[in-house]
Amino acid sequence: MVEFPFAESNDLRKLLEILFLAVLFFCLGCETDPIISISSKPVPVIYAVFDDLDSVHNIVITKSFGADYNPANEARIFDSLFFDEIEVEVEYLPPGWRTEWQAIDVQHNVGVKKDSGFFSYPYNEYYQFNLPLREWKRKFVDSIKIEVRIPGYEDLIGKIKIIDSITISTPKFNQKYVYLVPNSSFKIHWSNSMPWEEPHAWSEIDVSFEFIEELDTGLRSKWVHFQNTQYFLSPHEKYRELSITYEEFITKVLQELKVDDKVKYTYLGEIKMHMTGGDNFMVQYMKYLEGYNDYSFDGYSNIQNGLGILTSVTHFRKKDMYFDFETRKTLVDENRLKKFKFSRRFE
Repeated sequence: MVEFPFAESNDLRKLLEILFLAVLFFCLGCETDPIISISSKPVPVIYAVFDDLDSVHNIVITKSFGADYNPANEARIFDSLFFDEIEVEVEYLPPGWRTEWQAIDVQHNVGVKKDSGFFSYPYNEYYQFNLPLREWKRKFVDSIKIEVRIPGYEDLIGKIKIIDSITISTPKFNQKYVYLVPNSSFKIHWSNSMPWEEPHAWSEIDVSFEFIEELDTGLRSKWVHFQNTQYFLSPHEKYRELSITYEEFITKVLQELKVDDKVKYTYLGEIKMHMTGGDNFMVQYMKYLEGYNDYSFDGYSNIQNGLGILTSVTHFRKKDMYFDFETRKTLVDENRLKKFKFSRRFE
């Protein structure tokens, strides 16, 4: 018998037991299983990432699934990904104190075939416009605004401020040689170009070291990579830092390089780096995807009357750097690396 410990009197307990049996009998007596239907109108979804190194930008406008139908069946319908009638307007705001929003032409494109997946529709549909965001350190666009009109829906509005570019202070812009020895690490310092701009909420740096192996058949390159991601403010007040110590470098080389008896010599090649900065909207989106949520609310969208994200990213690349002679000598003499047959000769 089911017990109801919260019932204080015997009479109340008996009444609850009778009601429980009645409900149980009713449910078991049904000839068909109950059908639960949650009606949900599809929600417009907008995605756009504005890269300040690009002059051609794409906007994807799609829709969410409702719960009225089986998604597996709906996915077979070609127009289940997109709305039939959409009007898209894009405006940009130039930098400066007394500037006005400027309209820009937007093209509706049906792109090349997409990768096969859950949806049967074979093509990518997107909206595209041409707008240079910056040239070197000169910024052409302060903000971008998108307005989308779909019959039966409130107008969707999204606005994003283009983030500032990256300035690297160490190594110097024209520096060619890098110094890395046991008592001196390889340090990289970078920041926003303009100190009054809001700091990048997200920053990622990838540093790659080339190792050129000589075989009887010719040369081949292998790469050892260091990757570092920093969210929000740096522990340093005015800049971000990545420090690669000598021991960290040796450990990484031992982990990623493989010994090959066919290799006659290994030369220390190019060093290059790639930095990416993003705004807080991108941070929230990445954390949402990584599971920093309970999926009970939309934790990243910045689209009014819809879902999705408009975000801005910036890049900086530096290459053609090499270890100096002292570093190459130190690495060649390192006992732990003898098996790789390092050569002091500069490639």
